[in-house]
Amino acid sequence: MRNNKVAAKSIGKSYASIPDDTITLNLLSTLLEYAGSTTTAYDKAAALLRKFDNLKAILSADTGAYNELGLDGREAAFLKLLNTFVRSYYLSLIDQSGSRYNTLAMKKYLISHYSSLPKERAVIIMYDARGTLIKDTVLSIGTTNSVQINLRKLFEELLKYQATSVVIAHNHPSGTPEPSQQDRDGTVALRQDLARVEINLLDHFVIGENQLYSLAFSTYI
Repeated sequence: MRNNKVAAKSIGKSYASIPDDTITLNLLSTLLEYAGSTTTAYDKAAALLRKFDNLKAILSADTGAYNELGLDGREAAFLKLLNTFVRSYYLSLIDQSGSRYNTLAMKKYLISHYSSLPKERAVIIMYDARGTLIKDTVLSIGTTNSVQINLRKLFEELLKYQATSVVIAHNHPSGTPEPSQQDRDGTVALRQDLARVEINLLDHFVIGENQLYSLAFSTYI
């Protein structure tokens, strides 16, 4: 079982021989030490990893979940600050100001934030006429195998921020990014609806495990 891997430290071993979750455990323990935790850092790191399974899920958790596992206010605030910093970095990669649309940067951003989630999420990323990133937002959260895009909410967001182009994405918790026929048909209809208000649908990505499917190019990335 996965929890058995976090039973002991691996200090002194080469990184090539350390299981991935043990590397995460030691990294998380070090981060908590920087936040002020000393003798309890390792135990708290192990508890976080057991509950959330990976670093991405840990950093995305809310403060209440941290408190339930015994983290104090300073430790919880440090992890949230770290999550904000990482998120800001990836958002900077997909700001297309003065450059062409970068599919590779978009892949890094979407996979880093939305793969391996337990439920499907519909996400939009909005740009202005110069290609400057306006914002990204989660439109809706669905179930393990479906999510609905609320068109009214989508258009409200786009018109509110005067977006001229948008990327839409949703994740598949199964890890396979193959789009359904409903995904394909919905993308065609949505592109037409957006064109009527002069908004360009740059792409609709389906996010799997370390892989994307681009409905604009109908291919894996």
